[in-house]
Amino acid sequence: SVLDHLHDHVLTQRMDNTEEEEEEDSTTMHLALKRKFEYNFRLIGLNVIMLHIVSYTDTPSTTSTLKCDDEVLHLVEVYRFRNVLVRFFMKWILNFFNKICRVMIGTKSPKENSVKKHS
Repeated sequence: SVLDHLHDHVLTQRMDNTEEEEEEDSTTMHLALKRKFEYNFRLIGLNVIMLHIVSYTDTPSTTSTLKCDDEVLHLVEVYRFRNVLVRFFMKWILNFFNKICRVMIGTKSPKENSVKKHS
C-alpha cells in the first residue's frame, strides 16, 4: 500500500541520514494525514487524490513538545483513469518509461531487489 511504501521510504532516509546507530526502542516513527484533496476530471475520465502526510518520530526528549524538529511533509498523488483501455495504455507507457530510466540510471526495480533478498 501507499502508506507502507512511505513508511519504508522514511525509515530508509532516516537510516541513511544518521551516522550513529540509535536504539530502536528509544524512537517511534509516526505517519499522520494532514490534508486530503480529491479531484474529478470528468472530461478525460481521471480521478486524482492528493494526500499530505506528515512523518515524525517520538523520542524521550521530544514527547512533551507539540511540534517535533524532524517533522517532514510528504505529498502522495494517486491517479486513476476510469476507462479500462486508457488505464491499460497509461500503465504500459509508465512502465516502459520507468524501465528506460532504470537502465539509464543503473538501478534495479523493487521486484528485482526483493528477489535478491529472499534468495
